[in-house]
Amino acid sequence: MAMRRILTAVLSFTVVLGPLTTGAAAQDSGTIAGRSNTVGSNYEVRIQSADTQQVVNRAALDANGQFSISGLMLPGRFLVVLHDTNRNRVVCSEGPYSLGAGSRAAASKTDVVISCSKKPAALWIGALAGAGGGAAALAFSLRSASN
Repeated sequence: MAMRRILTAVLSFTVVLGPLTTGAAAQDSGTIAGRSNTVGSNYEVRIQSADTQQVVNRAALDANGQFSISGLMLPGRFLVVLHDTNRNRVVCSEGPYSLGAGSRAAASKTDVVISCSKKPAALWIGALAGAGGGAAALAFSLRSASN
């Protein structure tokens, strides 16, 4: 009878504590840190999900252009975006960076350099989409003229 009570108590604790321990493991968080070549109090770094394009976290640059953003849900792919808060526009972006769960090295990227000498990836995608639309319109007009 005593063995039955012990077994019941152990199973009860397993049922109650089991979801708590798996939930804690799922709460692993990642960090992205680095510096920006563009410095100023009107700039902030935004971390966007590469899959949804939603901003998941943000931080202001310090006086030296350094930033560190933690609490990123893992695993995930993230874009690092420099945003001008005065003009409310994207200045440039880096990434995407893949962060994984398990080890500290996989869960962090601490050597990001935001170099604003190149255009943001979003602008390239928009330009390519616009060029594709223009090419399609040209092809359609050429085809229509020959009929």
